[in-house]
Amino acid sequence: RAARVWESEQMDSKSKKIIRQAAINGEVIAYNLYDEESKNPRVEILNMLDVYYGNENEPDIQNQPYILVKQRMSVLQAREIAEYYGVKKKELEHIIGDADNIEEAGKEAKEELDNMVTIVTKFYKSKGSVYFSKATKYVDITKDKDMGITLYPLAKMLWSEKEGSARGEGEVRTLIPNQIETNKTAMRRLLTVKNTAYPQKVYDVNKVANPDAVYTVGGVIEVEGMEVDDVRKVFTTTSPAAMSPDVEKLQNELISVTRELANASEVATGQVNPEDASGRAILAVQHASEQPLDDQNVGFNTMVEDIARIWLDMWKTHNSEGMTMEDVISNPMTGEEEIVIREVPGNVLEELKTTVKIDITPKGAYDKYAQEISLENLAKTEQFMNTSWLEDYASLLDNDATMPKLKIETLIKKRKAAQQRI
Repeated sequence: RAARVWESEQMDSKSKKIIRQAAINGEVIAYNLYDEESKNPRVEILNMLDVYYGNENEPDIQNQPYILVKQRMSVLQAREIAEYYGVKKKELEHIIGDADNIEEAGKEAKEELDNMVTIVTKFYKSKGSVYFSKATKYVDITKDKDMGITLYPLAKMLWSEKEGSARGEGEVRTLIPNQIETNKTAMRRLLTVKNTAYPQKVYDVNKVANPDAVYTVGGVIEVEGMEVDDVRKVFTTTSPAAMSPDVEKLQNELISVTRELANASEVATGQVNPEDASGRAILAVQHASEQPLDDQNVGFNTMVEDIARIWLDMWKTHNSEGMTMEDVISNPMTGEEEIVIREVPGNVLEELKTTVKIDITPKGAYDKYAQEISLENLAKTEQFMNTSWLEDYASLLDNDATMPKLKIETLIKKRKAAQQRI
């Protein structure tokens, strides 16, 4: 069920946005809401400017005394939310648009075309449960409502932790001075080229009869009071000046040092020709270049685990008597896949909530290439047709190994099911 929600919420696409925002801003928050209609969580990505912590020195979001979430939406949408929570019609008229958008992230967000209003949601914990209140500037939508869950519905990723701060440190801020100097150097080179790298025309305005011809390609220049052989005394051009190579060297050095400090090598950024090296060699260098990003990988994986715990917490709260889920199984008689509805008791959800562990397999282009090569080599071995040997081999593989363990286990299940049919 979680896999279906992950797909329906387009979490793969949102994950890219999460990582990008974390690298730029240092922090990004995933806001999990429970949809009563679909009975599943929904995920909204929040900018760090939209979340206020009760303790700005506490990095663990679940230890916050309270959390404020600011959302900008249309007046019509805000009134629908207020009506859902039972706000009277007379009070709905007090939900009006405002211009409190100065703190919105992005230039375009500050130029609103529709009538917009800000809704602030406060989360806090009391007696082991999460409560929330929701309000606009002039109307209280709901007060102190028990959500029934034990975890704040917020999970965050920090690009790099900052000591003594709930906020993180991004990758971009420290690169700004180098980028500014690189841009200034490029502008100086451009101005120098425009002023000195091209020949300049010089002529005597008193002896040239048609000055406009000087600026015309192929134009005939007429002179007065002199011989044509002495034209250089009236009209000439300056020779282009050579620029010092130190300027280009400085700019390239600034770019090179910046990339090295950010570990943005050619392999890490994908600028490598696969024809010049083997797939395994590229993969090895790529994984080595990713070592400085181990903290970010751990941070993202931890965020995914936190989201999974929040989802389980929500499912358990809203399905205390248990829940149904779809499971795909292989029919031992026909070998075809069938969808079976299974009942999951509430105590199982409680047990799962404390044992969530996420394993994320690399999905890069060269990771896939390495998997294909590994499977091709395995298929060529004599032991490949030995299901018992293949089962032992799969049991020795790590979940994130280059050899796709899950695919081998699926193949083993299909072989066993086919053997049972025989």
